[in-house]
Amino acid sequence: LQVALAKEQQRREKAEGEASKLSSEIEDLTATLFEQANEMVATERKARAKLEERVEQLEKRDVEKRKRLERLEGALKRIDRV
Repeated sequence: LQVALAKEQQRREKAEGEASKLSSEIEDLTATLFEQANEMVATERKARAKLEERVEQLEKRDVEKRKRLERLEGALKRIDRV
């Protein structure tokens, strides 16, 4: 009976060791996953900010070109009147 008890204790200790090892591995993988996710989010935020800045520049340029076109059309109308 004591031999069976000793074997059972060994199996339990081994199982607990493996469970602890797996738990540690899961924690490491989880930490790595969140680290990678945070890096991806940061990269996407930078890319989005860059694109938003580019859109803003293009919109300003568009406004400037429209104003220039309006001035040119006004000048053309004045020339046509003469």
